[in-house]
Amino acid sequence: MEDYTKTKEVYKRLERTYLKFGKLIVAYDFDNTVRDYKTGLCNEKVAKLIREVKDYSYLIVYTCRTIDEEGFVIDWLKENNIPFDSINEPYGETLRFTSKCKLYFNILLDDKAGLPTTYKCLKKLSKKIKKGKLKK
Repeated sequence: MEDYTKTKEVYKRLERTYLKFGKLIVAYDFDNTVRDYKTGLCNEKVAKLIREVKDYSYLIVYTCRTIDEEGFVIDWLKENNIPFDSINEPYGETLRFTSKCKLYFNILLDDKAGLPTTYKCLKKLSKKIKKGKLKK
């Protein structure tokens, strides 16, 4: 069994997924991941990585913001040139076991869910792809 408490194993699974499908599903949180909740400033480090992976990723904004705040989220992301394909909506088909559905993704960038580790893994993969060291 692979030990996904180890960054090395998390990275290897991410790389295998990319090599198998040539695409990733990347979910990212809005508040305190790409946008500082208190100041409203952009976390440019995370934003830059999201821009880097756009060409081979389906990008889901995974946020607790209400549907009434969706316009604000969309406008802010566009103003800061942060790409997204959906907000709290799954990629393709999904199984629903309850009225609420856990979104499927290959990796989640989230301040409350191990952002340093997932950031490092996605950044490492992005660098390898950019340098041509991984072929789809």
